[in-house]
Amino acid sequence: MTDPTRNYWSQQSEAMVDREFTADGAYRFNNSRVGRAVTSILNNGYVYGDITLSMDATLLSESNVTSGYGLVFRYQDEDNYNVFAVDGMGRYSIWVRENARWRELRNLGVQQWTPSEQIAAIGSQNAITIDINGDRLIGYVNGELVADVRDDTFVSGGIGIYLAASPEDNADATIIVRQYSVVDVAASLTDSMTGTTDGSPGNGLR
Repeated sequence: MTDPTRNYWSQQSEAMVDREFTADGAYRFNNSRVGRAVTSILNNGYVYGDITLSMDATLLSESNVTSGYGLVFRYQDEDNYNVFAVDGMGRYSIWVRENARWRELRNLGVQQWTPSEQIAAIGSQNAITIDINGDRLIGYVNGELVADVRDDTFVSGGIGIYLAASPEDNADATIIVRQYSVVDVAASLTDSMTGTTDGSPGNGLR
């Protein structure tokens, strides 16, 4: 992969977490911390507001099937951000993490992950997209709308990748990210009015 933005993604290893680019240019992200969620944040200096964020990723078959992975947005720090995610069982969920406390945004009670036929199970790639427009958050998986919620906890922030390991003993979770892109909604509207085509202030994996 020759895209210079790959330098903005962490390739560091830490305690039971590994991040690296593979020989064919994909981003490999591993989390073996039992019952813990970790992130990899795009460190390009931008603070993003209204955007469309997309990722093509696969949870590898050797991972625990309950592992969750998805898009981080409005990132402030490790205790404050939003997530739209799927898991290896073909379920989705959308969250805000505020002051280190998680809250599922659909107010479903005990059942916080919802099955969907649109979501490919473990070992297959999913295209995950979130449209962020003010307090409205619209989530798509493989082109199909699955979540439409409102949340104004944070108005802007960083973006990245989320990976949660199972609380079970075999907690290993590994994803391969083939594509990660962000389009600035305001810039895209300007581009459509002026005839230009580049509406992104900075992309990740391409």
